[in-house]
Amino acid sequence: MFIKTLDSQLPLTISRLARLEGARNTRLTCVSGLAWITTDGDLRDIVLEPGQAHVVDSDAPVIVFPLRAGRPLALRIDAAPARNAPPPRGFAAVAGRLRSLFVPARAPVIAVA
Repeated sequence: MFIKTLDSQLPLTISRLARLEGARNTRLTCVSGLAWITTDGDLRDIVLEPGQAHVVDSDAPVIVFPLRAGRPLALRIDAAPARNAPPPRGFAAVAGRLRSLFVPARAPVIAVA
């Protein structure tokens, strides 16, 4: 199953996982359960408890897996741009404006297996 979204809640049971593609700047917030998050090529493993959040800082695929048996994981996915990122300046600002004219904003694509 594929889900394309800008803001949603994803329920996962212990036997399921989610793979996020194109998720840079997406905020993942654990609503219930316990989430294990790993990014391809990144040595960090992120574990989120209810109320904790992680902002994806890479373009690499991200895997989300529930860790607690018997408790489904509910994960809020907010693909809004990073809230604390400073606005681009100079050439980067001009390039960003031009890109927005030709390339529509993309939401992350989520595959649940």
